[in-house]
Amino acid sequence: MRVICVAIVLAFFVGAPTVSRAEDRPELCPPHDWCGCWLATYLGIKDQKQRRELWVARNWASYGRPADGPAPGVIAVYAYAKGGHVGLVTAVRQQGYVVLKSGNDNGAVRERERSTVGVIAWRIPR
Repeated sequence: MRVICVAIVLAFFVGAPTVSRAEDRPELCPPHDWCGCWLATYLGIKDQKQRRELWVARNWASYGRPADGPAPGVIAVYAYAKGGHVGLVTAVRQQGYVVLKSGNDNGAVRERERSTVGVIAWRIPR
Protein backbone atom coordinates (compact mmCIF):
# COMPACT_ATOMS: atom_id res chain seq x y z
CA MET A 1 0.00 0.00 0.00
CA ARG A 2 2.82 2.40 0.87
CA VAL A 3 4.48 1.82 -2.52
CA ILE A 4 1.23 2.61 -4.34
CA CYS A 5 0.81 5.86 -2.40
CA VAL A 6 4.39 6.92 -3.16
CA ALA A 7 3.88 6.14 -6.86
CA ILE A 8 0.72 8.25 -6.95
CA VAL A 9 2.42 11.16 -5.20
CA LEU A 10 5.43 10.94 -7.52
CA ALA A 11 3.21 10.82 -10.60
CA PHE A 12 1.40 13.95 -9.40
CA PHE A 13 4.54 15.97 -8.75
CA VAL A 14 6.64 14.66 -11.62
CA GLY A 15 3.86 15.39 -14.08
CA ALA A 16 3.17 11.93 -15.42
CA PRO A 17 0.53 12.11 -18.15
CA THR A 18 -3.01 11.14 -17.38
CA VAL A 19 -4.54 9.23 -20.22
CA SER A 20 -8.14 8.49 -21.03
CA ARG A 21 -9.21 5.77 -23.41
CA ALA A 22 -9.21 6.62 -27.11
CA GLU A 23 -12.91 5.72 -26.99
CA ASP A 24 -13.39 8.98 -25.07
CA ARG A 25 -13.39 10.80 -28.42
CA PRO A 26 -16.80 12.50 -28.56
CA GLU A 27 -19.21 10.64 -30.78
CA LEU A 28 -19.78 13.56 -33.16
CA CYS A 29 -16.08 14.22 -33.67
CA PRO A 30 -14.24 13.03 -36.77
CA PRO A 31 -12.06 9.92 -36.46
CA HIS A 32 -8.91 11.98 -37.19
CA ASP A 33 -7.76 15.46 -36.18
CA TRP A 34 -10.33 15.68 -33.40
CA CYS A 35 -8.56 17.87 -30.82
CA GLY A 36 -10.62 20.97 -31.76
CA CYS A 37 -13.88 19.04 -31.72
CA TRP A 38 -13.00 17.52 -28.33
CA LEU A 39 -12.27 20.97 -26.85
CA ALA A 40 -15.56 22.38 -28.20
CA THR A 41 -17.37 19.48 -26.55
CA TYR A 42 -15.40 19.84 -23.31
CA LEU A 43 -16.20 23.57 -23.13
CA GLY A 44 -19.88 22.92 -23.87
CA ILE A 45 -20.12 24.89 -27.11
CA LYS A 46 -23.63 24.22 -28.41
CA ASP A 47 -23.78 26.24 -31.65
CA GLN A 48 -23.31 23.57 -34.34
CA LYS A 49 -21.85 25.93 -36.97
CA GLN A 50 -19.30 27.28 -34.51
CA ARG A 51 -18.45 23.76 -33.26
CA ARG A 52 -17.81 22.64 -36.82
CA GLU A 53 -15.52 25.62 -37.49
CA LEU A 54 -13.59 24.86 -34.30
CA TRP A 55 -12.79 21.34 -35.49
CA VAL A 56 -9.80 23.01 -37.17
CA ALA A 57 -7.27 23.61 -34.40
CA ARG A 58 -5.95 26.90 -35.81
CA ASN A 59 -9.47 28.38 -35.82
CA TRP A 60 -9.27 28.51 -32.02
CA ALA A 61 -6.81 31.40 -32.44
CA SER A 62 -9.79 33.74 -32.86
CA TYR A 63 -12.11 32.16 -30.27
CA GLY A 64 -12.83 33.97 -27.00
CA ARG A 65 -10.47 36.80 -26.19
CA PRO A 66 -6.68 37.12 -26.12
CA ALA A 67 -4.74 36.04 -23.04
CA ASP A 68 -1.39 37.52 -22.02
CA GLY A 69 0.18 34.09 -21.88
CA PRO A 70 -0.25 30.65 -20.36
CA ALA A 71 -2.37 30.25 -17.22
CA PRO A 72 -4.76 27.59 -15.96
CA GLY A 73 -7.96 27.73 -18.01
CA VAL A 74 -6.33 29.38 -21.03
CA ILE A 75 -6.55 27.75 -24.44
CA ALA A 76 -3.22 27.04 -26.19
CA VAL A 77 -3.30 26.98 -29.98
CA TYR A 78 -0.34 25.30 -31.68
CA ALA A 79 0.61 25.54 -35.36
CA TYR A 80 2.70 22.90 -37.03
CA ALA A 81 3.80 22.50 -40.63
CA LYS A 82 1.00 20.06 -41.40
CA GLY A 83 -1.73 21.36 -39.12
CA GLY A 84 -2.04 22.24 -35.49
CA HIS A 85 -3.20 21.25 -32.06
CA VAL A 86 -5.33 22.85 -29.37
CA GLY A 87 -5.89 22.19 -25.69
CA LEU A 88 -6.62 23.70 -22.32
CA VAL A 89 -3.79 24.70 -19.97
CA THR A 90 -4.29 23.12 -16.54
CA ALA A 91 -0.97 24.22 -15.00
CA VAL A 92 2.11 26.26 -15.83
CA ARG A 93 5.47 24.62 -15.20
CA GLN A 94 8.87 26.25 -15.57
CA GLN A 95 9.35 28.82 -18.32
CA GLY A 96 8.30 27.38 -21.66
CA TYR A 97 6.25 24.43 -20.37
CA VAL A 98 2.59 23.92 -19.50
CA VAL A 99 0.39 21.00 -18.56
CA LEU A 100 -2.12 20.69 -21.38
CA LYS A 101 -5.36 18.72 -21.43
CA SER A 102 -6.31 17.88 -25.00
CA GLY A 103 -8.06 15.43 -27.23
CA ASN A 104 -6.35 13.44 -29.96
CA ASP A 105 -3.00 13.52 -28.20
CA ASN A 106 -1.59 10.32 -29.67
CA GLY A 107 -5.17 9.14 -30.27
CA ALA A 108 -6.47 9.73 -26.73
CA VAL A 109 -7.54 12.41 -24.30
CA ARG A 110 -4.43 13.24 -22.28
CA GLU A 111 -3.20 15.70 -19.73
CA ARG A 112 0.55 16.06 -19.88
CA GLU A 113 3.42 18.50 -19.84
CA ARG A 114 4.14 20.10 -23.20
CA SER A 115 6.53 22.71 -24.50
CA THR A 116 5.04 26.03 -25.54
CA VAL A 117 7.15 26.02 -28.71
CA GLY A 118 4.75 26.34 -31.63
CA VAL A 119 2.00 28.17 -29.73
CA ILE A 120 0.51 30.83 -31.98
CA ALA A 121 -2.24 32.04 -29.62
CA TRP A 122 -3.27 32.02 -25.99
CA ARG A 123 -7.04 32.52 -25.66
CA ILE A 124 -9.47 32.95 -22.77
CA PRO A 125 -12.67 30.98 -23.39
CA ARG A 126 -15.96 32.85 -23.43
